[in-house]
Formats: sequence, C-alpha cells, structure tokens
Amino acid sequence: MENIGKDYNKEYGNYKYNDMFQRQILLLGEENQEKIRNTKIAIFGLRRSRFICI
Repeated sequence: MENIGKDYNKEYGNYKYNDMFQRQILLLGEENQEKIRNTKIAIFGLRRSRFICI
C-alpha cells in the first residue's frame, strides 16, 4: 500500500493538479474564473467556520 501511495503522489502531486486546474480556469474564461474563485473561498470559509465551532 505504501508504494501505491508514493506513486500516486508522484503522478498526481499538488503541483501538477494545481497546474491542470489553472489551465482549466484559463480555458473557461474570466467570468467563470471569478465564479470558481468565489466558490472555493466560500467552501473554505464553511470548512473553517465548522472547524472553529467544533
């Protein structure tokens, strides 16, 4: 199981995932980029507030 985890991290590490996500945002255009950014902030805010409440 450890080896599978290491290989997975090599293939789909944060850097590559973020790079793919950035390219996808560029393809979607500026209007959709704002929507995605706002959604990500909202989700992060919810998670953070739940964590604080607990």
